[in-house]
Amino acid sequence: MNYIAYFCQKILAMKLRILLVFLLIFMVYSCQKDTTDQQFLIAKDRIGNLTKGAKINQLDSIFAGDSVVNKNNTKEFSNGNEIIIYQKGGRELLRLYPAKSFDSTSTISEVEVIDTIYKTAEGLGRGSNFEVIKENYNISRIENTLGTAMVFIDELNIHLDIDKKEISEPKGMGVKLKSSQIKNKAKVKYLWLDWN
Repeated sequence: MNYIAYFCQKILAMKLRILLVFLLIFMVYSCQKDTTDQQFLIAKDRIGNLTKGAKINQLDSIFAGDSVVNKNNTKEFSNGNEIIIYQKGGRELLRLYPAKSFDSTSTISEVEVIDTIYKTAEGLGRGSNFEVIKENYNISRIENTLGTAMVFIDELNIHLDIDKKEISEPKGMGVKLKSSQIKNKAKVKYLWLDWN
């Protein structure tokens, strides 16, 4: 009898160890997944690890795994300098525009989202369908521009463009646009975070 009890205790101890190992693996995997998701999350006043108050001179540490390229733009109609964030391997992720040109202590005033990997928790990102916006956000206003409808979502400090090809008539300049005129499957063409 003692052999049977001893044998049962060993089996129970082994099952508990196996369960503990699986639990530990699950916890490690869950933590890694959350970190990855946060790295590309768009939220109010942040995109990934970049927050609204970040200064230009902090970008190298914020994007330590990526390439930070400062383009000094001296063209007539430019804002000055733009900073482009590239993923290692050359894929362009973001374009950042400082509040004060050529000042390393300046904060970021605007972020243009280039890569479709960046999304809100609800799935809004560049290339998303307009339906995501209608179902999850309050549209503050829609401005009618020459080639696009510019949609503003103030709760996230986001404005985005939708091509006029995706809008029902009338859509000419000067016509006030309504969200009901934009097709649900219309894709977000451009997306910006405005931190002014």
